[in-house]
Amino acid sequence: MKPLVKNILYIFITLISCYVIFRGISTLIVFLAENWLVFIVLPLAVTISVFILGFLSTSYSNRSINVPEEVKPKAQIFLIYAKEDFRDAMRISSYLKEHNFKIITHLEYADEIDFRGKIDNLITESNLVVVLISQNYESSKIAKYELDKAKTVGSNIIPVQVGLSSSMSSNLFEELSKETTGVDLSKGYIKSFEKLINITKSLTEAT
Repeated sequence: MKPLVKNILYIFITLISCYVIFRGISTLIVFLAENWLVFIVLPLAVTISVFILGFLSTSYSNRSINVPEEVKPKAQIFLIYAKEDFRDAMRISSYLKEHNFKIITHLEYADEIDFRGKIDNLITESNLVVVLISQNYESSKIAKYELDKAKTVGSNIIPVQVGLSSSMSSNLFEELSKETTGVDLSKGYIKSFEKLINITKSLTEAT
């Protein structure tokens, strides 16, 4: 191809390219001029939306959530009873738990290797000891051991008369009642339980 022809072709292609570019720019300018509102409002709307969402997210994550705190027991009570008086013991335990007292018994730790050592520690750590007195108590080695330990460490002891009594159990109930007012369940469960709660509260609040 001759140089002249090549130059003419080059100029022609350049002009066509410039024309196409010019037409594209012109079309874009016309489009922007006709739709300028879209290009202003849309970015502004997006920016505001992002800001609002970010603010709400931060507020939600930082707000305090009112989670009810676990209610702590008023006091720990060690409950002493003979196995034959289990039913009365559980009734008393349930009633005391309803009034937010923590109840401990030897039954929970029967499988401990150092059983007596564990019982000694629990009695010492307890705020109060409740002992069920009946004729069954007389033949219960563990109940006698626990009561002796409570006396040794100077625990506040509430005697509770349950079931059938004997002269020995009656004497023990009267002896313990000299230190702390005793409760006799034969007087009626409702009044006896109310009396037990009142005595328990007075003793634990004082410690």
